[in-house]
Amino acid sequence: MVVASFWGTEPKPVEVKIATTVLEKLPPLSIHGMSGWRVETVCSVRPKEFLNTEWQVNYHTLDVYKPHVKLRQNLSHIIV
Repeated sequence: MVVASFWGTEPKPVEVKIATTVLEKLPPLSIHGMSGWRVETVCSVRPKEFLNTEWQVNYHTLDVYKPHVKLRQNLSHIIV
């Protein structure tokens, strides 16, 4: 499952709809690796005062996530 969200601190004059779809699961490169993903995200908007208007796409991207190697080191001691 992929979750996408829209964040901001100001009121937005538009309604926002975000849809993210997993297009492909990428196999791990090694037996100890993790799968990767190829995903598509589309963000559409429409004015709040005209809710009967069609959604307009204002962001469309294809992304590849490749966490192919499992982390074997515990990094919890690192202060961020």
